[in-house]
Amino acid sequence: MSDKLKETFASFDSDKDGKLSKSERQTWWDWVEENVEYMTDKFDDYTKMPDETVYEEGGDCEDMAVLNAEFYKSHGYEVQIGIVATEGSDGYNHALTRVKVGDEWVIVDNAAGSELGDTIKVQEELHRVDYSLEKFFRATVHPIKVRNIDGNVNGYDIDDDGKADIVTRDSDQDGVVDTYEFYKDGKKIQERHFEDGELIKTDYYGEGGDLISGEMLEPEEVSPKVVETKSAYQLEVDRIWDETGELWDKAEDIDIKRLFAKVQDKQEDIHYRHRVIDVWCGYDAWINRDKVVLDLYKKAYNDEQKVTPPEGAEYLHNCYLNHLKYFIEFCEYDIEYFQHSQMEEQYIDIASQLDPGDPQHDYYIQLYDEQRELSMEYMNKKDERIKQSSEYSDKIRAEYEKYYPRNSTEPAKPQ
Repeated sequence: MSDKLKETFASFDSDKDGKLSKSERQTWWDWVEENVEYMTDKFDDYTKMPDETVYEEGGDCEDMAVLNAEFYKSHGYEVQIGIVATEGSDGYNHALTRVKVGDEWVIVDNAAGSELGDTIKVQEELHRVDYSLEKFFRATVHPIKVRNIDGNVNGYDIDDDGKADIVTRDSDQDGVVDTYEFYKDGKKIQERHFEDGELIKTDYYGEGGDLISGEMLEPEEVSPKVVETKSAYQLEVDRIWDETGELWDKAEDIDIKRLFAKVQDKQEDIHYRHRVIDVWCGYDAWINRDKVVLDLYKKAYNDEQKVTPPEGAEYLHNCYLNHLKYFIEFCEYDIEYFQHSQMEEQYIDIASQLDPGDPQHDYYIQLYDEQRELSMEYMNKKDERIKQSSEYSDKIRAEYEKYYPRNSTEPAKPQ
């Protein structure tokens, strides 16, 4: 997070006592309303960092949730990112922030326009709630993640045996899982306790929420995946990385192979890997959809249905190639931006621990400024490339919907 944004955050604590009054929290809520416009991302599997959201003066629900979480975290509040399924939806479709104010959890949700200050009874508002810091939307190919938030709750669906519909996870500061809590119909039914990654005890709860029994288990009685010493987050990224690698290997486009080759030496950095997964998900969902359009054109013409003349197919194919070209450049610039922004944070963290009179302090500030300048340069470049790519994608999408109308899974008949 940049010094400028830190200063902005700090300015809302008028008496500098380290706590925010209700009016100060309301002032922040109003500031977000006035300065950050809600907008749906065209590249919707990418979650912005807070600096990006403020700089671009806009973002979608998860961008606003991250911004709010960073703000309250900077003031010492316990925060959680909630990935939720709203009433009537088929899957997780919204993100919001929960902030612990005193003894109560308060919902902060600028995207939905909810007023700040009321304690919302979540179970009454949302039929499924999963407060998490790294939650993967099960209904889509897009992983949604939250960076730069240190939290202690994570959620995963339990689909295999139907025992629970919500699971939360408490972690220690090193990210090693300590406790899983299993919920069914809003009631806690089970807790699993771990030590150094090994399951040591399972507690069972009755209808009234009372502890029934605590059963000690030997590690060999539990699935190896459960007792893995890595955190659940690391396991999830490992799994997706493996799947991603297989998909990249099958990619036909030489530029895609070149892009993936650039990150092979970074694959042990879990946050870097997560960023690359973003790139793949966008490519897989976006690019392959546009290839469907080309295939439909080709088939229609070959079947002599004459949906479009050959020059029309050639025009569309050129749109696709330009779309792909700019998208790949966006990915490359995005990865460069991510690298420099990470270095930027490292240097400012080091500088903050040194005395301002120490020559090393000025040295790291200079390094920070250099990385900051580079990260902003690449951010501008990637924004320009995604805009160019989107222009061609919009042309392709218009043709795509001639065959696959909105809200339909069946192709339309050629006219």
